[in-house]
Amino acid sequence: MSIEMARDALLWCAVINYGVLLVWFLFFILARDFMHRLHGRWFQLSRQQFDIIHYAGMGIFKLGIILFNSSGSPRSESVDFSVTTGSMVGSGHDVPW
Repeated sequence: MSIEMARDALLWCAVINYGVLLVWFLFFILARDFMHRLHGRWFQLSRQQFDIIHYAGMGIFKLGIILFNSSGSPRSESVDFSVTTGSMVGSGHDVPW
């Protein structure tokens, strides 16, 4: 698998995940009472607890999208993680790596 294919796959994953997050948000905003009644059948949650759980869940989901798809960003290609040996020549420091 080439880097371009991996980047394209991560891009599509990000698009799909943001779509899921948007649907969750819209459903939460437009059908909050229905969702609370539906979940109220299984769990005894107050409105405040219900809102906090969904708000935190959306935040954690968004953080996961950002963290797991950040490796597909164009900036990651320009970073050089190669290891060199010797000293830092020309920097005024003689620190061995």
